[in-house]
Amino acid sequence: MSVRFPAPALTLQIAGIVLGLAILAVAPPASGRMLLIPVTARSAAELIPLATRSGSLLIGPGPLPRSYVVIGDARLAAASAGHAIVRLAAPFAGCGTGTAQ
Repeated sequence: MSVRFPAPALTLQIAGIVLGLAILAVAPPASGRMLLIPVTARSAAELIPLATRSGSLLIGPGPLPRSYVVIGDARLAAASAGHAIVRLAAPFAGCGTGTAQ
């Protein structure tokens, strides 16, 4: 008995759906918990001052080296534009203390 694989078009559709859901899972929210990840050493030095100037609440270090978890809003998005800082959604499972905001 031979194994039958799905058609290539179906495989591409499933891969697209899975990729879309993964992107939505880590997309930064308009406001709420965010994981800030510096890309360069310079951006790591700018991360905490930039977050506090934008009015974000510092939660604690993130799971990645030099990363930080904050509660912020659109002001943080505007302040981090042009800096080598990646903003991601910060789920409770891997970031911070796990307390509700």
